Amino acid sequence: MIAHTFFKHKKIFGNFKVLAVFLFFSINSILAQIDKNATAETKNLYHNLKSLAKNKLIFGHHNTVGMGIGWRNKDTINWSSDVNISVGDFPALYGFDLVDGMSYQKEQVKKIFRQGGIITYSWHIQNPVTDGYYGDKRGDAMQNILEGKPYHNKWKAKLDEIATYFNSLEVKGIKVPILFRPFHEHTNGHFWWSDSSISNKTFREVWEFTIRYLRDECNVHNLLYVYNPTNPIKKGGLNDGKYPGNEWVDIISFDLYWGGEDVSKSILENSKAVVNFAKKNGKIAAISEAGVGQGLQNSKINNWITTCILNPLKNDSIAKEISYWLTWRNLKKNRYWVPLPSYPQHKDFMRFYNDEMTLFHSDLPNMYTNNYYCKK
Repeated sequence: MIAHTFFKHKKIFGNFKVLAVFLFFSINSILAQIDKNATAETKNLYHNLKSLAKNKLIFGHHNTVGMGIGWRNKDTINWSSDVNISVGDFPALYGFDLVDGMSYQKEQVKKIFRQGGIITYSWHIQNPVTDGYYGDKRGDAMQNILEGKPYHNKWKAKLDEIATYFNSLEVKGIKVPILFRPFHEHTNGHFWWSDSSISNKTFREVWEFTIRYLRDECNVHNLLYVYNPTNPIKKGGLNDGKYPGNEWVDIISFDLYWGGEDVSKSILENSKAVVNFAKKNGKIAAISEAGVGQGLQNSKINNWITTCILNPLKNDSIAKEISYWLTWRNLKKNRYWVPLPSYPQHKDFMRFYNDEMTLFHSDLPNMYTNNYYCKK
């Protein structure tokens, strides 16, 4: 179970080594968050993410309480995590996907919120035209779900379903804030929403309608919207006309997977590009997914995490403003992204965990209030 009494509180509450004092919201931080009717907790989360990004990196792990190496869990009350097995702490950011089972995830999400964790959701939604899986690129789906098109009402029904779910995430009358990442990796060509035949105009229109419908028609006010191209240095998504606009995005991120070699240069270049673009537009920058392709076991260097993630971000004045890094879920012994204690990369992951820059669950201040402060 998640229990703060087992945490080390190594960087914020114990050693007081986080930021300068933040006493007030800046005007830019308030204006940058796009839902003016967002809940207070959602607005506070946005502001606190932006504040911590000055010199801290939040660590996230996808499906961390749902599965790990050699185990699966749908228990809504008691769970473990391979992150906890590895370092004795939980990730600060918990990744979920809407297609993995909202019914049991609901109680998990609510408990994480009660314990002060941060929650993010992606959406591997099936093709709304063919009803095929998310990699089925037939049917010109993005064009056909636009307003006035044949599958528009079907798309609205899908949005109604997730809106009902997001609005049901409530603890003692407080809606749980969520970092929502729709149409993720939309420049990689792998999904029905990322095919190269989709025009920038079509993508922007679908994105805008989706956010506007959830926010203004379904009255979902506990979401921060994460824009997420893949490898923008090589595949675009920032300055090529695909970006939907500042009124439709809260967080600007990127995803990137590699073969296991030293890719610190790629991480640095993409991070700097995203941070610069985010700052220019008054947004938060993040790495929504990154890791070794098909799992950390394929790494060709023994210190991949610190070499390719921590050091490039920590040692660059621009890249260090990446707010968070999430890596993918642990599936089995030959496909994992968080190493267990007996695994070759474990010592390196412990170095990452113990670094002053990184934040795990026990290190977080109260992310949902507007009056926390931390002393460096």
